[in-house]
Amino acid sequence: MNDAIETTDDLTPTRKPAPSRARAPLLVAIDDGLAQTKLIGDGPDGQPRTLKIPTSIRAASAGAMVDLSGDLVGMYRTAEGEEYVCSAGIPSEETRHPDFHVSQIDRVLVNHALIEAGYGGHEVVVLTALPVDEYFTAGQVNRARIDRKIANLKAGIAMMGSQNPMPRIVDVKVGCQGLAALFDYTLDDKGKPRGEAHESVVVVDIGGSTTDIVSIVRGGQTIDQSSSGAARLGVLDVHSQFTERLTAEMGFPVRLTPAAIDRACRTGSIKLNRQDRDVSNIVRDAVADVGGRIVREVERRIGKAATVDAVLFVGGGAGLFKDVVQHWSGIEVIADGEMANARGLMKYARSRG
Repeated sequence: MNDAIETTDDLTPTRKPAPSRARAPLLVAIDDGLAQTKLIGDGPDGQPRTLKIPTSIRAASAGAMVDLSGDLVGMYRTAEGEEYVCSAGIPSEETRHPDFHVSQIDRVLVNHALIEAGYGGHEVVVLTALPVDEYFTAGQVNRARIDRKIANLKAGIAMMGSQNPMPRIVDVKVGCQGLAALFDYTLDDKGKPRGEAHESVVVVDIGGSTTDIVSIVRGGQTIDQSSSGAARLGVLDVHSQFTERLTAEMGFPVRLTPAAIDRACRTGSIKLNRQDRDVSNIVRDAVADVGGRIVREVERRIGKAATVDAVLFVGGGAGLFKDVVQHWSGIEVIADGEMANARGLMKYARSRG
């Protein structure tokens, strides 16, 4: 008898269901920045997923978030027993510290992004990156730092006050910020090279707290570490200056969520006392001050970039500092540059098959 056929009690032949195949883990790229968390991935429904949310987190001891039925919202407990709350609607604790990318806070934020993007209950392979000065050390790839980030993201975490399943991170692959943005520029969505390779490219990735400068030479195949590096400057410095200047102008402390500060810096307007207020002058001064320092740091690395084929500006600050970066000729501010690292991580993974 054919093993694929069985009979019911009335001897009507029926076909056995085909054995189920284990579903491959979903590929998800996450640029876990100090100001924003950006995600691009293969969705559980076969459709691509994208997400961009403020990096907003605080210790649960500072106060939980509950919905109108009294259930906890966005609250997580790590394997180490620490509890955190993630929400765009809360003032965030300071994320600018040297070990952010290997911290419990980063692990919570990555898992929160996966939950928000609909990956709860699914196995995922996370593609992520480290800043250039953490990815390299003393001229070598910093394997210890990479391994530490992988171990951190694989460590345990649970959502509190919810029966919904957590995503299961089965593997983590770590690249280099800035270099990932180069892959976004040179590869198409299928991971195939597009256009003719430049002999030399500089990527300036202006993030939340770090501006990564990656100089690539020899047809895009070699990183020149003498002109690459990182400056501890970024969008969060503008946010800090904006808040300080706004407080001084108003005459009282102004507590704003990361989302509200970001919106004010992008639009030049903020709602205070239930009225829209023009704060474009405050934003302009803060951007000019921080942008000037970024320009000087980049010039220290690459000068005027007169012999470079392309200078690419990416990251969350590319749009914010668009007037500042016109200081260089022949620059390219990449469209939706905030997503460039995440896109590049996905494209590179596809190029490797």
